[in-house]
Amino acid sequence: MDLEATKNLSESHTIGNYILKSKLGESSFSTVWKAENKITGGEVAVKQVYLSKLNKNLRNCLDCELNFLSSVNHPNIIRLLDVFENICNLRMIVACSWSWSFVLEEI
Repeated sequence: MDLEATKNLSESHTIGNYILKSKLGESSFSTVWKAENKITGGEVAVKQVYLSKLNKNLRNCLDCELNFLSSVNHPNIIRLLDVFENICNLRMIVACSWSWSFVLEEI
């Protein structure tokens, strides 16, 4: 499935326990998806990073971001729930609370 070209996804496309629902936004290096946890029904955001588009410096920045998010637990910082990586992509699953989910709708 061509994730970059799809705005709304069917429930058949999943990443782990998460069903991708719709694209929220994109940049040169990543796309952010709205998704749902199949088990809890909770809303999450999936940040899909295109590893082939990252130079060494940007890859180091991504590693720092992952290290930071995996080490903090604060109500004002998004919570990293899971990470899926293959040769082409790294997908970060982050918690989506109602207090900031309206912002995701505007992206």
